[in-house]
Amino acid sequence: MSMKFDVIVNGPLEVNTYLVFNGVGECYLIDPGYDGDKIYKIVKKHDVKVKAILLTHGHFDHIGATNYLVNLFKCPVYLHPLDFKMVKSPSLNYSIAFNQPISLDVELSDITKLNNPEIEIIHTPGHSKGSISIYFKKDKLLFSGDTLFNKGVGRTDLYGGNEVELNKSINKLLLLDEDVMVLPGHGEATTILEEKLNRSI
Repeated sequence: MSMKFDVIVNGPLEVNTYLVFNGVGECYLIDPGYDGDKIYKIVKKHDVKVKAILLTHGHFDHIGATNYLVNLFKCPVYLHPLDFKMVKSPSLNYSIAFNQPISLDVELSDITKLNNPEIEIIHTPGHSKGSISIYFKKDKLLFSGDTLFNKGVGRTDLYGGNEVELNKSINKLLLLDEDVMVLPGHGEATTILEEKLNRSI
């Protein structure tokens, strides 16, 4: 049975929040962006338990509802340690620029130590130092955060950004099988093949 998922577009920057269902009444919640109440209602509608919140990186539009949802779901939060500092600083995660300062006050766990053999955590720095992509290997689903988009890549002019590192990360992802579905942090889904072709134009 293939892995099923739902996408919730929310917040001023229209971030894609994903629910990834494991088929046994649980889900992973990826990048709970902004609208905690909306996300909560959709999770309850699916009648599943949130196994963990997985953050692809520490920018405000991807973490905004985390405090609220952890209080409701009592679940662990995973993030790359290189972005731990960012999620606790409204200036570094850029929430202060939107006059809604966000600082995570939850316990953070190292996402590189996520204990699930079906999930590969790929460190993809460039957009931020701790950016990661989440690869569900069996189902060939890649949640790429703000590293790789449909016909685009992440910006590198924010705190922790690095264009050389981003290009290395993109090239790493493009080594995956061409039929892998890419589910980015913003915008429409794509595939590794499509993005290989886009990069060659």
